[in-house]
Amino acid sequence: LLTATGVDQRITLVQALGDLGDSQAASAVRPFLAAPERKLKMAAITALGRCGGVRDARALEAVMKSESAYERARALDAQMTLLRRRHAAGDATTVADCVALMEAYPEEPHVQCAGLTFLAAAGGQHSREAIVACFPVENPRVRATAFRLAATAGDGAMTARVAEALPGAPPKLAIGLLGVLARRGDRSALPEVRPLLTADAPGVRTGAAEALAALAGRDGVPELVPLLGTADKADRQALERILVAIPGPDVNSRLGTMLSATKSDQACSLLSVLGRRGAHDQLPLIIQAATDPSEPVRAAALRAAGQLARPPELGQLVRVVVQTEGSTARRAGEDALISCLRRIGVSDQTVASPLGEFETASPTGRISLLRVLGTTGHPAALAAIRADIQHAEQSVRDGAVRALADWPDQGALEPLYTVIQTGKSETHKVLALRGYVRLLAKATGIPTDQRLAKYRAVMPLAGRDSERKLVVAGIGTVKTRQALDALLPYLGQPALRSEAAAAVISVAEKVRGAASSVAVRRVLDDDVKTGKKLQDRARKLLGELEKHLGCVTRWALSGPHTKSGVSGHSLGDVAFGPELPEATDVSWREVTTAADGRINLIKVVGGANRVVYLRCEAVVPEATKVAMDIGSDDGVVVWLNGEVVHKNNVPRAFKWGEDRVETSLQKGSNILMLKIMQGGGGWEANARIRNLDGSVITELELK
Repeated sequence: LLTATGVDQRITLVQALGDLGDSQAASAVRPFLAAPERKLKMAAITALGRCGGVRDARALEAVMKSESAYERARALDAQMTLLRRRHAAGDATTVADCVALMEAYPEEPHVQCAGLTFLAAAGGQHSREAIVACFPVENPRVRATAFRLAATAGDGAMTARVAEALPGAPPKLAIGLLGVLARRGDRSALPEVRPLLTADAPGVRTGAAEALAALAGRDGVPELVPLLGTADKADRQALERILVAIPGPDVNSRLGTMLSATKSDQACSLLSVLGRRGAHDQLPLIIQAATDPSEPVRAAALRAAGQLARPPELGQLVRVVVQTEGSTARRAGEDALISCLRRIGVSDQTVASPLGEFETASPTGRISLLRVLGTTGHPAALAAIRADIQHAEQSVRDGAVRALADWPDQGALEPLYTVIQTGKSETHKVLALRGYVRLLAKATGIPTDQRLAKYRAVMPLAGRDSERKLVVAGIGTVKTRQALDALLPYLGQPALRSEAAAAVISVAEKVRGAASSVAVRRVLDDDVKTGKKLQDRARKLLGELEKHLGCVTRWALSGPHTKSGVSGHSLGDVAFGPELPEATDVSWREVTTAADGRINLIKVVGGANRVVYLRCEAVVPEATKVAMDIGSDDGVVVWLNGEVVHKNNVPRAFKWGEDRVETSLQKGSNILMLKIMQGGGGWEANARIRNLDGSVITELELK
């Protein structure tokens, strides 16, 4: 070490001496604490912690006064390593030295936390007292460290010291101490915990309840349950959470036994606890509570029963719900049945339970069952609801229409449309229309043209602007050019303008193309007054649309095609199936490009010495002269309606739109096909169709 010439050599040797842990090496390492090279100094600090003695503890303490936070932290780590080594070697002064170190740096949390950790490992009375002394300190990091170490200390006397600190402790400290006792699990602390169950501070009351549950377990249930009757909302929620978490095979039965002897508020909480605990064995008591004179108790019992009932008990639960009185309890019963059916699964068997009570139920009970059945999506339930739209009782008819409007799938579309067309109640028509529009937006299985036709058909039946707005928004879920055409007239109607503008933008974002550009420009017209957010969104979209209008972004691709012995641009002279009119075995698949029409054929196809064909349909209402901007890597041949209109078969790198091809599109459909050669390396292509002057062909449709 003394003869080493390079800094890296010295660092390696210092580290090696530290790893050896031989105290005789400390004198050789110590001088390097003053080394000008920082890495060497850091290595010396760490090494002294691993091989030094008492004298080196003083040297490391001097480094802890350094202005460098990094050096101070490294010196502290070395101090702790040194203390552990000395303690393991039987040095009885290490605890006192650690306490002295902590006292010398009372404002340094990292020193306090490191010292406490060492003291906890060292054990003994001095260590215990040092940890207890840190309970009330202000620094949260130090306090949390002291609590954590006290909670895990194996010293049996620690419980007594923590319990002694509880009486009179301020709320923040008391909460921390109760947490320590709860984690220690020592029942001897129960006498100090119990008085705090009724402390003034709510956090202390909760901490005491958690500690009681942790220490007494199931035996704490009789003490915790009575507190539910006097607790405020926050305390009651905390107590319920604590009771739910208490383990034990007979906790449920203890809670069930106490249920019948409790007052209303306590009973509601206990029922909630039993439901959340999954106490299926207490279901008979819970069902019995569902007939309690108190409506809040009935509601709580029904909610719990909904969490617990299984298929064999479903029929009993249905009968209780049908007979339940009181709107709050009845609603709770309906929700319970709905959640129960979702949990156990909708089937012929489970739906049979509510259907079995349907015909004999009172009008009120029948309405409850209608709401439940309306969530199932089951054909038998739908048939029952449809039948009740013609029920003699007005209230039952209302319930049937509401259930139909809330139906979960498109099976209700036809009966809802019938209500919209023929219903005698305006309320029923409004409910049905809202349900119809909601379901139609979700009915992705219906072809888009049919969905749009349904929206068009229902619009004249919408009697108010609020419903017409829903229809306009629904049209916005149909992402087709035809939907844009359907939306444009509504931009001229002030009451529907904002919804129509939002729908146009939504459709245009997906459809793209010239038609979308025209529609978005209409949103920005001066006579279409919409909010700033919609205007900004429309301007941004228009910029994106017009930048790439005319770009072919969807192709049918055939290939790759190869010929043995022919490579590179020579493949351009080989006629493969797609360019042979008589070929019948040509296969095509759809591919998409980037927004600017650029397609990376290496990613899509890959390989070398091959060709692909790209084909699309361009539709225009009148014959039009056009300019095509074609880019390719390597060469390209272009056909329009079966005729070659361009050929540039050269090996080259891709440049977007490098070739300009002026030609004419015939009225109606035009078939554009590109043949893209590949020798090796990159392989890309693009095509854009615009007017000869570069402007957008607004009526162009690319397929």
